[in-house]
Amino acid sequence: MPDQVVLTLSFVAALAILPGLLRRHAGFPGGPSGGFLLSGLAGLLGYVVWDLFAHGFLPVTSAIEQLRDRLDDATTMLTLGALFLAGIALAFGLLMWRDAELDRAEGAPAEGGRHSVGPGTVAAAELTGVATAAGARRRAMVLAAGLGLHGVLVGLAIGSNGKRDEIAFTCMLAIAAGLYALAQGYLLAGIFREGARLSLGTRLLMALTVGAPLFLATLGGMYLSEDEATVGLCGLAGGALAYAALRLVLGAAERHGKRLAVWGVLTGLLVGFVGDILLITFAGSVD
Repeated sequence: MPDQVVLTLSFVAALAILPGLLRRHAGFPGGPSGGFLLSGLAGLLGYVVWDLFAHGFLPVTSAIEQLRDRLDDATTMLTLGALFLAGIALAFGLLMWRDAELDRAEGAPAEGGRHSVGPGTVAAAELTGVATAAGARRRAMVLAAGLGLHGVLVGLAIGSNGKRDEIAFTCMLAIAAGLYALAQGYLLAGIFREGARLSLGTRLLMALTVGAPLFLATLGGMYLSEDEATVGLCGLAGGALAYAALRLVLGAAERHGKRLAVWGVLTGLLVGFVGDILLITFAGSVD
């Protein structure tokens, strides 16, 4: 896959947060429609997680077959397996740590508001009131940093798999990252609906904090295309997206009921499968 295409996909995904973030008076849709969209996004992310885990585990299964056929020893299998599992665990651990840091930094919820659900997984209607301009800026930058960490984990996998010419798979990763960033931009706009307003400069700084790590990580991931690196990076990205999907669907179920969340997840999964089929068909690549 040409480097320019990989970087273009990553750049577009990095910019996807801007449409929502730059709006002053509107956030993510509320009510059941917002819950359905969030759980649908969780379903789409779930499909991409499955795809990531399938790609990441493929070299492990190949090493197992080599071991069974007595063509190799157990070193390769154990190394690749450990890297894959470590990537998943590290992604979950980093995002859970960032979540805990956010809770500690915020202390009690602002009057009339609630805690955010953590890095990269801002829930609808949870950012509706910030008491002061300084508090708004502080919370906004903390949340943007959490999204930036999430972007690093996914961007590495985009770059690594793009370099291996896995066209449809890389496109799905970039699309998922872009849609996730787009939704988070509108969710973050909830900060601006009530109370203190953030300046345009602060918003642009937030967008840079979110988008630059994704793009730079993609660039770095293009130099990590060996099996060992790809396995670990697929584990990292899969763990990060799985964490995000879980938080999204749990938030939607809590606010709008399990039935709506389940239908949203199903819709997202179907969209993921159909989208992948179309990408494979038109990209001419079965990864």
